[in-house]
Amino acid sequence: MKDRTSDFPERDIKSIMYQTLLGLSYMHKHGFFHRDLKPENLLIGSDGHLRITDFGFAKKIVDRSYTLCGTPEYLAPEMIK
Repeated sequence: MKDRTSDFPERDIKSIMYQTLLGLSYMHKHGFFHRDLKPENLLIGSDGHLRITDFGFAKKIVDRSYTLCGTPEYLAPEMIK
């Protein structure tokens, strides 16, 4: 798989990272957690703003969650038994 980060200028990469953090921060502040964040779930709109998608594993968490979910390719090897 080709590393696609070289296709974007550094300022665009920083903007994508900032928008991702803002979106996740907003969700976490309201008690929702995405739990399947990966590049395929981040889309860039025609206006240049980021869209976080695929909330199939999202969950409202009050205290703690004991479920393991997500895409195995993006999990740490020690998390998969």
